[in-house]
Amino acid sequence: MARHRTTPPVQNRFHYFLLVLCCCLVFVASLNEEGNFLLEFRRSLIDPGNNLASWSAMDLTPCNWTGISCNDSKVTSINLHGLNLSGTLSSRFCQLPQLTSLNLSKNFISGPISENLAYCRHLEILDLCTNRFHDQLPTKLFKLAPLKVLYLCENYIYGEIPDEIGSLTSLKELVIYSNNLTGAIPRSISKLKRLQFIRAGHNFLSGSIPPEMSECESLELLGLAQNRLEGPIPVELQRLKHLNNLILWQNLLTGEIPPEIGNFSSLEMLALHDNSFTGSPPKELGKLNKLKRLYIYTNQLNGTIPQELGNCTSAVEIDLSENHLTGFIPKELAHIPNLRLLHLFENLLQGSIPKELGQLKQLRNLDLSINNLTGTIPLGFQSLTFLEDFTAFRQSS
Repeated sequence: MARHRTTPPVQNRFHYFLLVLCCCLVFVASLNEEGNFLLEFRRSLIDPGNNLASWSAMDLTPCNWTGISCNDSKVTSINLHGLNLSGTLSSRFCQLPQLTSLNLSKNFISGPISENLAYCRHLEILDLCTNRFHDQLPTKLFKLAPLKVLYLCENYIYGEIPDEIGSLTSLKELVIYSNNLTGAIPRSISKLKRLQFIRAGHNFLSGSIPPEMSECESLELLGLAQNRLEGPIPVELQRLKHLNNLILWQNLLTGEIPPEIGNFSSLEMLALHDNSFTGSPPKELGKLNKLKRLYIYTNQLNGTIPQELGNCTSAVEIDLSENHLTGFIPKELAHIPNLRLLHLFENLLQGSIPKELGQLKQLRNLDLSINNLTGTIPLGFQSLTFLEDFTAFRQSS
C-alpha cells in the first residue's frame, strides 16, 4: 500500500509564517545595550515636561535621543542641561564604555552624588551645576584620572575639599562656587599643573591662601571671593605668569597689598574689595599694563594714590572708594584713554579736581563725593559727552 505525504493545512502554514516574521521583527527592533543602560538611568529621574519623550525602547540605538551624542554608534555625551528634571542621580550611565561628557546642569536633581561615578573611567567633563545635590564631595570621584572639567557649582555640597583632589592631574577647570564647603584649601592642589580656572567663591572656606597654589603653573583665573579666608596675599602667587583674573573680594584678608602684585604681567582684573587691607596702594600697580578692572574699595587703605596708576593704560574701571586715602587726585589718571568708571568717594582726598580729567573722553561714571576737595569743577568736563553720572557732594556735618 502506497504511503502518502501529509501536507500541513494552509492555515497552519500561515500561522507558522507569521510566527517567524514576528520573531524577526522583534529581533530587528530590539534596543541595544547602551540604550537599555540609559533607560535604567532615566528611571531615577522625574520628567514633568516630558522632555525625554524621544527616549524610546522601540529604537535600535539611543543616538537620536534628546541630549545624546554618539560616535560610531557609541554614546560619548549626555547633555540634559535645563530640562526641568528632578529625582536622583543613578550611575547606570557609567556602563557606557565611551562616555566622556555628562552635563546635567540647571535642573532640580537632589540627593547624594554617587561614588559609583568613579566607574565612569573615560569621563572628561562632569557638570552637575545648579541642582539640589546635598552631599560631601565623594573622595572616589577624584579617582577619575581623565577628568578635565569638574563643575559642581550652586548646590548644597558641604564639608571640606579632600586632599585627594590632588589626584586629578588632568583637571583644567574646577568650578565649585555657591555651596557650603568649609575648611582650608588643601595644599595638594599644587599638583594640578594643568589647572586653568578655579571658581570656589561663595562658600565658607577658611584659613589662609596656601602659597602652594603658585605651583598651579597654568592658572588663569583664581576666584575665591565671599569666603572666610584670612591673612595676607601670598607673594608666591607672583609666579603665576598666566593669571589674568585674581578675585578675592569679601574675605577677611589683611596686611598690605604686596608690591609683588606688579609682577602679575597678564592680570586683567584685580578684585580685592571688601577686605581689611591696610597701607598704601603699591606704586607697582602701574606695571599692570593689561589691567582693565581694579577694585580695591572698602578696605582700610591709607597713604596716597600712586601717580603710577596712570600707566595702567588698558583700564576701563578703577574703584578705590571707601578707604582712608589722603593727598591729591593724581593728574596722571588722565593718561588712561578708555577709562569709563572712576570711583574715589569716601576718602580723605584734598586739593582741587585735576583739569586733566577732562581728557577722559570715554568717562561715564565719576564719583568724588565725601572727600576734602576744594575749588571748582573744571570747564573741560563740559566736553565729556559720555558722562552719565558725576557726583562730588560733601558729607554734611
